Amino acid sequence: MTTIPLLLGEKNLEQWKFILRRTLKDYQLCQYIDAVIPEPQGEDQKRQWEDARAIVNLIITASLIHDATYETLVNNGWDTEGEDPKVTYETVLRAFPKVPDVGILITSKWCGKCQKKASVKTMHCKECDKCHGGRACWENNPELAPKNRRQNQRNTQKDSEETARPTTAAAGILDLDMVIFMARNTG
Repeated sequence: MTTIPLLLGEKNLEQWKFILRRTLKDYQLCQYIDAVIPEPQGEDQKRQWEDARAIVNLIITASLIHDATYETLVNNGWDTEGEDPKVTYETVLRAFPKVPDVGILITSKWCGKCQKKASVKTMHCKECDKCHGGRACWENNPELAPKNRRQNQRNTQKDSEETARPTTAAAGILDLDMVIFMARNTG
C-alpha cells in the first residue's frame, strides 16, 4: 500500500514532495504536476486524460486536509474546485516555500488552541482564549496566568501536535491503489 502523508506545512514539505513525486512516478502520472498536458482530441484519449488528472488531483488534495494547511492554501489563492493538478501542486509550493535548515530565526510558533501562528513571545491566555503577551489579562486575574512560560509553551506545543496528528479515517493514510482502482472502474 502506498501512502502519502498529510502535508503539515513547511515542517514536512520535503517529505511530502518526495513521497508524492515517487508515487506519481510509480503510476506514470508525474507529468501531470510537471507540465501542462493539453486536452487530447480523441474521445478515448480525452477520457484517459480526464481520469488521470482526476486521480492525480485526488491524490494531492487528500493529503491537504489538515486545517492549517487547507486554510493556508486557500489564503494563497488555491481553487479547491480546480481540476488541474499542476496548479494545485504549484499552489502548495508557493504557499509553503522551502525553508533553509541553517541560520533560521524563529519568529513564530503554532498555537494548537488558536489554530494559527503566533509570535514566540506570546502565550495562550486562559482568560481571553487568545495568544498575546498576556500581561493585561493576567494582571487583572493573576490566577489565570501560567505557572511559568516554559510550561505554557509545552502545553501549546502539545496542543499543536495533538491537532496535527492525522488518523487513517481523516485520510492521514491514503490507499492509492484503491483510489486508482476505483477511479478507473467507475463511471
